[in-house]
Amino acid sequence: MVTLAIGTSLANRSATEQLAEYLKTGGLEIETANLGQWVFLGCKLKGTEKANLVHAFVADAVADLLVGSQQRQLLGRILRHNYKGFTAEEQEEIVNRSLQILNFDLQTGEEDEIRKRQRKNLVYARLLECLAGRSQIVLEGFVRFRLKEYYRELKLAVDLAVEEQLAEREYRDFISLLRSFVEIQPSSFELLHVVPKGDAYLLLDENGQELSEEFLEEPLGGMEPEDVLLSNLITLAPEKVILHGSFGREISRTIKQVFSEQVSTCSGCELCR
Repeated sequence: MVTLAIGTSLANRSATEQLAEYLKTGGLEIETANLGQWVFLGCKLKGTEKANLVHAFVADAVADLLVGSQQRQLLGRILRHNYKGFTAEEQEEIVNRSLQILNFDLQTGEEDEIRKRQRKNLVYARLLECLAGRSQIVLEGFVRFRLKEYYRELKLAVDLAVEEQLAEREYRDFISLLRSFVEIQPSSFELLHVVPKGDAYLLLDENGQELSEEFLEEPLGGMEPEDVLLSNLITLAPEKVILHGSFGREISRTIKQVFSEQVSTCSGCELCR
Protein backbone atom coordinates (compact mmCIF):
# COMPACT_ATOMS: atom_id res chain seq x y z
CA MET A 1 0.00 0.00 0.00
CA VAL A 2 1.20 3.50 -0.87
CA THR A 3 0.53 5.98 1.96
CA LEU A 4 1.27 9.71 1.94
CA ALA A 5 0.33 12.53 4.33
CA ILE A 6 0.17 16.19 3.27
CA GLY A 7 -0.27 18.80 5.99
CA THR A 8 -1.03 22.49 6.19
CA SER A 9 -1.96 24.90 8.96
CA LEU A 10 -5.52 24.95 10.24
CA ALA A 11 -5.74 28.57 9.10
CA ASN A 12 -5.27 27.30 5.55
CA ARG A 13 -7.64 24.35 5.69
CA SER A 14 -9.15 25.36 2.34
CA ALA A 15 -5.92 24.21 0.64
CA THR A 16 -6.33 20.73 2.08
CA GLU A 17 -9.99 20.57 1.07
CA GLN A 18 -9.21 21.72 -2.45
CA LEU A 19 -6.39 19.21 -2.76
CA ALA A 20 -8.54 16.38 -1.40
CA GLU A 21 -11.20 16.92 -4.06
CA TYR A 22 -8.62 16.71 -6.81
CA LEU A 23 -6.79 13.65 -5.42
CA LYS A 24 -10.03 11.70 -5.19
CA THR A 25 -10.22 11.82 -8.97
CA GLY A 26 -7.05 9.68 -9.07
CA GLY A 27 -8.61 6.83 -7.13
CA LEU A 28 -6.86 7.62 -3.84
CA GLU A 29 -8.53 6.96 -0.50
CA ILE A 30 -8.55 10.28 1.35
CA GLU A 31 -8.75 10.88 5.10
CA THR A 32 -8.25 14.11 7.06
CA ALA A 33 -6.98 14.47 10.63
CA ASN A 34 -6.30 17.47 12.86
CA LEU A 35 -3.03 17.40 14.82
CA GLY A 36 -2.63 20.52 16.94
CA GLN A 37 -2.35 23.52 14.65
CA TRP A 38 -2.05 21.30 11.58
CA VAL A 39 -4.54 19.45 9.40
CA PHE A 40 -3.23 16.44 7.51
CA LEU A 41 -4.56 14.82 4.38
CA GLY A 42 -3.94 11.07 4.28
CA CYS A 43 -3.66 9.54 0.79
CA LYS A 44 -3.79 5.75 0.37
CA LEU A 45 -3.62 3.42 -2.62
CA LYS A 46 -3.38 -0.37 -2.41
CA GLY A 47 -0.37 -1.96 -4.07
CA THR A 48 3.21 -0.69 -4.06
CA GLU A 49 3.92 -1.16 -7.73
CA LYS A 50 2.15 2.14 -8.44
CA ALA A 51 4.16 4.21 -5.94
CA ASN A 52 5.92 6.26 -8.62
CA LEU A 53 2.63 7.01 -10.36
CA VAL A 54 1.04 8.07 -7.07
CA HIS A 55 3.99 10.30 -6.24
CA ALA A 56 3.82 11.91 -9.68
CA PHE A 57 0.05 12.42 -9.42
CA VAL A 58 0.27 13.97 -5.94
CA ALA A 59 3.29 16.10 -6.89
CA ASP A 60 1.45 17.45 -9.92
CA ALA A 61 -1.64 18.28 -7.84
CA VAL A 62 0.35 20.00 -5.09
CA ALA A 63 2.46 21.92 -7.62
CA ASP A 64 -0.72 23.20 -9.27
CA LEU A 65 -1.96 24.29 -5.87
CA LEU A 66 1.23 26.06 -4.78
CA VAL A 67 1.76 28.01 -8.00
CA GLY A 68 -1.98 28.57 -8.50
CA SER A 69 -4.68 29.28 -5.96
CA GLN A 70 -2.32 29.09 -2.95
CA GLN A 71 -0.02 31.79 -4.27
CA ARG A 72 -2.23 34.49 -2.76
CA GLN A 73 -2.11 32.87 0.69
CA LEU A 74 1.66 32.36 0.50
CA LEU A 75 2.22 35.99 -0.48
CA GLY A 76 -0.07 37.21 2.29
CA ARG A 77 1.82 35.14 4.85
CA ILE A 78 5.18 36.49 3.66
CA LEU A 79 3.83 40.05 3.78
CA ARG A 80 2.45 39.74 7.32
CA HIS A 81 5.63 38.06 8.56
CA ASN A 82 8.02 40.66 7.16
CA TYR A 83 6.07 43.92 7.17
CA LYS A 84 3.88 45.64 9.74
CA GLY A 85 1.78 48.79 9.70
CA PHE A 86 -0.30 48.22 6.57
CA THR A 87 -4.08 48.39 6.68
CA ALA A 88 -6.16 45.44 5.48
CA GLU A 89 -6.90 47.36 2.28
CA GLU A 90 -3.21 48.10 1.69
CA GLN A 91 -2.31 44.46 2.33
CA GLU A 92 -4.85 43.41 -0.30
CA GLU A 93 -3.37 45.90 -2.77
CA ILE A 94 0.17 44.66 -2.07
CA VAL A 95 -0.80 41.00 -2.56
CA ASN A 96 -2.63 41.82 -5.80
CA ARG A 97 0.38 43.73 -7.07
CA SER A 98 2.69 40.87 -6.04
CA LEU A 99 0.57 38.48 -8.12
CA GLN A 100 0.90 40.79 -11.11
CA ILE A 101 4.68 40.97 -10.69
CA LEU A 102 4.88 37.17 -10.49
CA ASN A 103 2.54 36.16 -13.27
CA PHE A 104 2.40 38.95 -15.83
CA ASP A 105 4.82 40.50 -18.28
CA LEU A 106 5.00 44.05 -16.89
CA GLN A 107 5.84 45.44 -20.34
CA THR A 108 2.94 43.91 -22.29
CA GLY A 109 0.47 43.31 -19.46
CA GLU A 110 -0.08 39.75 -20.67
CA GLU A 111 0.20 36.59 -18.57
CA ASP A 112 3.72 35.17 -18.61
CA GLU A 113 2.92 31.54 -19.33
CA ILE A 114 6.58 30.57 -19.72
CA ARG A 115 7.52 31.76 -16.23
CA LYS A 116 4.46 30.09 -14.74
CA ARG A 117 5.32 26.79 -16.44
CA GLN A 118 8.95 26.99 -15.31
CA ARG A 119 7.79 27.71 -11.77
CA LYS A 120 5.46 24.71 -11.73
CA ASN A 121 8.15 22.43 -13.17
CA LEU A 122 10.53 23.50 -10.39
CA VAL A 123 7.94 22.84 -7.67
CA TYR A 124 6.98 19.50 -9.25
CA ALA A 125 10.61 18.33 -9.37
CA ARG A 126 11.26 19.31 -5.74
CA LEU A 127 8.08 17.53 -4.65
CA LEU A 128 9.09 14.30 -6.40
CA GLU A 129 12.48 14.44 -4.67
CA CYS A 130 10.82 14.98 -1.32
CA LEU A 131 8.15 12.29 -1.72
CA ALA A 132 10.74 9.74 -2.82
CA GLY A 133 12.41 9.96 0.58
CA ARG A 134 9.53 10.54 2.97
CA SER A 135 5.82 9.84 3.27
CA GLN A 136 4.83 13.12 4.96
CA ILE A 137 5.24 16.78 4.04
CA VAL A 138 3.90 20.05 5.47
CA LEU A 139 3.28 22.55 2.69
CA GLU A 140 4.37 25.67 4.60
CA GLY A 141 7.67 24.09 5.66
CA PHE A 142 8.18 22.57 2.24
CA VAL A 143 7.89 25.97 0.55
CA ARG A 144 10.07 27.71 3.12
CA PHE A 145 12.92 25.18 3.29
CA ARG A 146 12.75 22.88 0.26
CA LEU A 147 11.58 25.45 -2.29
CA LYS A 148 14.00 28.24 -1.49
CA GLU A 149 14.13 29.44 -5.10
CA TYR A 150 10.35 29.74 -5.26
CA TYR A 151 10.17 31.31 -1.79
CA ARG A 152 12.79 33.91 -2.78
CA GLU A 153 10.78 34.70 -5.92
CA LEU A 154 7.62 35.17 -3.83
CA LYS A 155 9.48 37.33 -1.30
CA LEU A 156 11.02 39.48 -4.03
CA ALA A 157 7.57 40.10 -5.54
CA VAL A 158 6.28 41.16 -2.11
CA ASP A 159 9.31 43.41 -1.52
CA LEU A 160 8.80 45.17 -4.85
CA ALA A 161 5.07 45.58 -4.24
CA VAL A 162 5.75 47.00 -0.76
CA GLU A 163 8.22 49.52 -2.22
CA GLU A 164 5.57 50.63 -4.71
CA GLN A 165 2.95 50.86 -1.96
CA LEU A 166 5.21 52.99 0.24
CA ALA A 167 6.04 55.24 -2.71
CA GLU A 168 2.33 55.59 -3.46
CA ARG A 169 1.62 56.42 0.19
CA GLU A 170 4.31 59.14 0.13
CA TYR A 171 2.86 60.45 -3.14
CA ARG A 172 -0.65 60.68 -1.63
CA ASP A 173 0.73 62.55 1.38
CA PHE A 174 2.59 64.88 -0.98
CA ILE A 175 -0.57 65.55 -3.00
CA SER A 176 -2.55 66.20 0.19
CA LEU A 177 0.05 68.76 1.28
CA LEU A 178 -0.03 70.53 -2.10
CA ARG A 179 -3.82 70.64 -2.03
CA SER A 180 -3.74 72.31 1.37
CA PHE A 181 -1.37 74.97 -0.02
CA VAL A 182 -3.69 75.64 -2.96
CA GLU A 183 -6.73 75.94 -0.69
CA ILE A 184 -5.17 78.71 1.40
CA GLN A 185 -3.71 80.61 -1.56
CA PRO A 186 -5.71 83.53 -2.99
CA SER A 187 -6.45 82.89 -6.65
CA SER A 188 -4.49 85.19 -8.96
CA PHE A 189 -6.14 84.11 -12.22
CA GLU A 190 -9.50 82.74 -13.28
CA LEU A 191 -7.85 80.63 -15.99
CA LEU A 192 -4.35 79.56 -16.94
CA HIS A 193 -3.30 77.70 -20.07
CA VAL A 194 -0.27 75.43 -19.73
CA VAL A 195 1.68 74.81 -22.95
CA PRO A 196 4.86 72.68 -23.22
CA LYS A 197 7.65 74.46 -25.08
CA GLY A 198 10.90 72.57 -25.52
CA ASP A 199 12.16 71.64 -22.07
CA ALA A 200 9.98 74.23 -20.34
CA TYR A 201 6.31 75.17 -19.94
CA LEU A 202 4.54 78.39 -20.86
CA LEU A 203 1.77 79.82 -18.69
CA LEU A 204 -0.81 81.91 -20.56
CA ASP A 205 -3.70 83.90 -19.13
CA GLU A 206 -7.34 83.68 -20.25
CA ASN A 207 -6.51 86.01 -23.16
CA GLY A 208 -3.70 83.78 -24.37
CA GLN A 209 -1.00 86.20 -23.20
CA GLU A 210 2.16 84.76 -21.66
CA LEU A 211 2.54 85.64 -18.00
CA SER A 212 5.20 88.20 -17.22
CA GLU A 213 8.04 87.37 -14.87
CA GLU A 214 6.48 89.38 -12.04
CA PHE A 215 3.90 86.59 -11.61
CA LEU A 216 6.41 83.76 -11.76
CA GLU A 217 8.74 82.48 -9.07
CA GLU A 218 12.47 82.53 -9.69
CA PRO A 219 13.44 78.87 -10.11
CA LEU A 220 16.05 77.52 -7.73
CA GLY A 221 19.19 76.01 -9.17
CA GLY A 222 18.77 72.42 -10.28
CA MET A 223 14.95 72.52 -10.36
CA GLU A 224 13.36 70.40 -13.06
CA PRO A 225 10.93 72.17 -15.44
CA GLU A 226 8.05 70.10 -14.00
CA ASP A 227 8.90 71.28 -10.48
CA VAL A 228 9.01 74.91 -11.64
CA LEU A 229 5.63 74.53 -13.34
CA LEU A 230 4.01 72.92 -10.30
CA SER A 231 5.44 75.55 -7.96
CA ASN A 232 4.06 78.38 -10.12
CA LEU A 233 0.63 76.79 -10.44
CA ILE A 234 0.36 76.33 -6.67
CA THR A 235 1.48 79.92 -6.00
CA LEU A 236 -0.93 81.38 -8.57
CA ALA A 237 -3.77 79.03 -7.58
CA PRO A 238 -5.84 79.54 -10.76
CA GLU A 239 -9.54 78.72 -10.62
CA LYS A 240 -9.17 76.69 -13.80
CA VAL A 241 -6.25 75.04 -15.62
CA ILE A 242 -6.23 73.87 -19.23
CA LEU A 243 -3.44 71.57 -20.38
CA HIS A 244 -2.42 71.80 -24.02
CA GLY A 245 -0.21 69.49 -26.04
CA SER A 246 1.71 66.49 -24.74
CA PHE A 247 2.63 66.13 -21.06
CA GLY A 248 4.63 63.52 -19.23
CA ARG A 249 2.54 60.99 -17.31
CA GLU A 250 3.78 62.01 -13.85
CA ILE A 251 3.39 65.79 -14.16
CA SER A 252 -0.02 65.42 -15.80
CA ARG A 253 -1.15 63.08 -13.03
CA THR A 254 0.15 65.37 -10.28
CA ILE A 255 -1.54 68.50 -11.68
CA LYS A 256 -4.83 66.64 -12.01
CA GLN A 257 -4.52 65.24 -8.48
CA VAL A 258 -3.77 68.65 -6.96
CA PHE A 259 -6.30 70.74 -8.87
CA SER A 260 -8.86 67.98 -9.41
CA GLU A 261 -12.03 69.26 -11.16
CA GLN A 262 -10.30 72.54 -11.96
CA VAL A 263 -8.16 70.82 -14.62
CA SER A 264 -9.17 69.97 -18.16
CA THR A 265 -7.20 68.74 -21.17
CA CYS A 266 -7.59 70.47 -24.51
CA SER A 267 -8.57 68.10 -27.29
CA GLY A 268 -6.82 70.19 -29.94
CA CYS A 269 -6.39 73.88 -30.70
CA GLU A 270 -3.72 76.24 -32.03
CA LEU A 271 -1.92 76.20 -28.69
CA CYS A 272 -1.66 72.42 -28.89
CA ARG A 273 0.21 72.52 -32.19
